[in-house]
Amino acid sequence: MAIARRPNTATPSGASCTPTTCSPRRLLQYLAVAFPQRVWDAFGSWLRTIRPVIPPSELVVANALRHSMPEFLLNSAPSNVFTKFVIERQDTDKMQASSLAA
Repeated sequence: MAIARRPNTATPSGASCTPTTCSPRRLLQYLAVAFPQRVWDAFGSWLRTIRPVIPPSELVVANALRHSMPEFLLNSAPSNVFTKFVIERQDTDKMQASSLAA
């Protein structure tokens, strides 16, 4: 009887990867490479070395998205599909906790 093996889902760096973790990571990488100046402009924090010729890291992109999300939701059209998606699924308890911490 043959043993069924799981498909190899390792990334080139050797870290294991599932569909739910690879897609967001790849999106962050794409945004870093395709829109580096927009990411740095929306970053809203301080780093010792910001080198504009090198794309920002995944962490910087994630922080930039987190920092710019409230403004995006306030300024986007009410018919925007992404805005509707986020607003319908937001957890107001967590939002109030994070606003108190800020």
